[in-house]
Amino acid sequence: MNTSGTGTVFTIGYWVVLAMTIACAAQLLGNLGPRLRAPRPAALALFAVVAVPSLIELGWHGIYTALYRAPDQIKVHHEYWRLVTGSIVQDGGLEGTIFNLVILFVIATLAVYAWGPGRTIGLFAIGVIGFNLTATYAFASPGGGNSAATMTYGPVVGSRSRSAASQRLWLSVIRRESSASTSADRSSSCSRICAVTCWR
Repeated sequence: MNTSGTGTVFTIGYWVVLAMTIACAAQLLGNLGPRLRAPRPAALALFAVVAVPSLIELGWHGIYTALYRAPDQIKVHHEYWRLVTGSIVQDGGLEGTIFNLVILFVIATLAVYAWGPGRTIGLFAIGVIGFNLTATYAFASPGGGNSAATMTYGPVVGSRSRSAASQRLWLSVIRRESSASTSADRSSSCSRICAVTCWR
């Protein structure tokens, strides 16, 4: 298992998930530009936690050695902190570091607007620990990077986007049908509202 993001399948999958995440965020939040220009404190804090050690690594590789996901060190020497710190250093070089940090800034900023600070940080933590546990115990793969944790937001933002779209449709049916004046109209209105509700 290669976690540096250099494989063809990984690259294609990453871009597909990224594109879908941004598209769903646009559907949920509307114009993304003003939000990206005004990130909330939680997004900036999350970004800083990853960016600071990642940027230090560019000048001092010792920080990577101390923090990266090392399955042997985790399983044999019980250095369990690496299941977390493996996602705040990078194994993709300068280009991979810049790319991961830019994507983290964009996705974390949108996620805080969509979900709020608590859920955003919680979801990132789940992505970090879940991915590093899998990479360590299922694949014994050393490495570092935050890309997998960042992509945890994709399905969640997509689910929130679909839920919001369903809610808007349901409310529009209620408002449109509330003007029905006859009994037959009201009966038809109820049946349509029920149909939309079941569809949700």
